[in-house]
Amino acid sequence: MMSTTSEAALFLSSSVALSILVKATIMLALGFMVTRLAGRSRAALRHIVLAATFGTLLIVPLIVASGNRLPVEIPIFAGSDSTASVTAAPPALNVAPSSRNDAGTAGAERNFRLPSWPALIRFVWIAGTLMFLLPLAANLWRLHRLRRNGLPWPEMQQRLRLLAAEHDVHRPVEVLLHEETPTPLMCGFWRPSIVLPADARDWNEVELRCAVVHELEHVRRGDWIIQSAARVVSACYWFHPLVWIAWRQLCLEAERACDDAVIENAERTDYADQLVSLARRMSTAHAQPAIGMANRSDLARRISAVLDATQHRGRAGLLAIASTVTAAAVIAIVLAPLHAVPQSQGKQQSESPSKQTEARRSSPFDRALYEAAENGEVDDMRYCSTPAPT
Repeated sequence: MMSTTSEAALFLSSSVALSILVKATIMLALGFMVTRLAGRSRAALRHIVLAATFGTLLIVPLIVASGNRLPVEIPIFAGSDSTASVTAAPPALNVAPSSRNDAGTAGAERNFRLPSWPALIRFVWIAGTLMFLLPLAANLWRLHRLRRNGLPWPEMQQRLRLLAAEHDVHRPVEVLLHEETPTPLMCGFWRPSIVLPADARDWNEVELRCAVVHELEHVRRGDWIIQSAARVVSACYWFHPLVWIAWRQLCLEAERACDDAVIENAERTDYADQLVSLARRMSTAHAQPAIGMANRSDLARRISAVLDATQHRGRAGLLAIASTVTAAAVIAIVLAPLHAVPQSQGKQQSESPSKQTEARRSSPFDRALYEAAENGEVDDMRYCSTPAPT
């Protein structure tokens, strides 16, 4: 068992891609474990944990690719045949070509040699990342078109300033109306915009306030830039299923945190009915290219959380945010440079003389010599060293 674990550690450290994959999996597992333990805590706190996890997925490959390594020596056991086959190279066969044709054939084989498997892994990894980044680029283009073709709503713009000041949003936010938007959505970071459906003018006061407060909370939290960065990281790890699970959970916790901000001053049942009605409107619409108020896939979980009176709500404090980010950064910085290497033969050989000395001291004759030498009894040493008469 110990030999198999050592061989696996050495094999995973032999490739940069495998090393990044294993360490990213460890960071994801830690993130899921913390969010699981904080299941009854605030949604904002779980969102911070998942966002910090995505940050570590960006830090780990940068440290590994930089070449800064902290070697961890793994002992190699003499009875391990597979390790010997990996570490020891097969003897070269000194076979001279018998003719020019053989030499030409050997040269052609060298010219058409297939790339190594690490090179193939890197190529597939990069190609898949580019393919998964294309939908993100298309969504950004759709967002640009929505903001460019959206119609300003001056009446709501004045009310928005009051709501923004009430919810600690100090950046200027633009309100737009667009007929292609089935539900409210938010986009942008430096110049955020809230895009409402064209028929939002017909909504009642409660529905309009809930929708605007929900999107303002996205603006205050910076969810658009966080989810955009997490989407890029997910594209880089496109083959890892845990990354996509974490991405979906990140989006869900962001929506639940904004729901908590809405129901502080709104009736829970009315807000749940509004979420259901907005989700119905999305059934015949295309997927939104930005952070929207309603999402059909996680609607049941959001409504259950809204109606749960025992659920903790509220914002995550600065201390909790700083502690979470610092802990994630420290774990990533410590874990990323670790690199398994075979234990040096000098250390393995240095252990054998000590074992031989202990074995010699265990015999009665040599034990008497050592005791006499330690006590300074030279005569006893001479007597002990004299062979017994036959």
